[in-house]
Amino acid sequence: MDANGDVLPFSTPEWFKTSSGRGELLPVPVFTAPTESRANAAKGAYPLEFLPRKADNYMNSTFANIPLHQRMEARTAGILEMHATDAAAREIATGDAVEVFNGRGSITLRALVNAQVAAGVVAARLDWNKLSANGANVNALTSETLTDIGGGATFYSTLVEVRKGQADIR
Repeated sequence: MDANGDVLPFSTPEWFKTSSGRGELLPVPVFTAPTESRANAAKGAYPLEFLPRKADNYMNSTFANIPLHQRMEARTAGILEMHATDAAAREIATGDAVEVFNGRGSITLRALVNAQVAAGVVAARLDWNKLSANGANVNALTSETLTDIGGGATFYSTLVEVRKGQADIR
């Protein structure tokens, strides 16, 4: 504890060598929305932000061979969640076959209109061990671009459009 009563574990004010005697993280990073995000969706052909969710009952491939976990995951397999506003604009109702697409690919799912996702967002499970009716999964839509800070995957920076599908869904 220093003279002001501040607790500085593993350090002293002299260690930082700043005018305040504290760690100063400057310059403060400025947030720039990803090119593929709701902030930029109105500017392009793909107005919906796509959220490819991980499975709830698997941990990557762990537990995927257990029948109970497979039955729990089956409840959301092949489903695209949409907000009512987005579904109405596309004349889509719960149970309709839908095509989710962008310039990289497309998948065919079944719509579930609910309030679990915000307007402007659609979501589907990764379903890594299942393919949609056209033989692809959510990975067909995601970019291989890396993030600007850290070089990570941009799985959650994906824009898509959705339309009523004609294909028969398995």
